[in-house]
Amino acid sequence: MGAIKIKNFDKHIGNIKVEPINYKYSLGEFEILMGDKSEWNKGYAKEASKVVMDYFFEKEEPLRKITLCVLEENKAAVKLYKNL
Repeated sequence: MGAIKIKNFDKHIGNIKVEPINYKYSLGEFEILMGDKSEWNKGYAKEASKVVMDYFFEKEEPLRKITLCVLEENKAAVKLYKNL
C-alpha cells in the first residue's frame, strides 16, 4: 500500500494499492481511498492512479488486467476510472 501525499506539505491525504495480485493470471485489484475530503476534486486521485497503473502495466512482468469495485452513485470515482 502506498500513501498519497501532497509533496510540498508532506500531507497524507489517502492510500492507494493494487492488491491482491494473482501472478499466475497477471491480474490485480485496484483500491484507492481519498480520506481527506478537503483535498477531493483537485486531481490528486487521478495523478496517483496514473502513476500506479503505469507502474503495474509497464514493469518487467506487467499485469494483464487491473479490476476494481466502485459504487455507481460515486459519480466522481466512476468518471475517474472511465478516464483512466
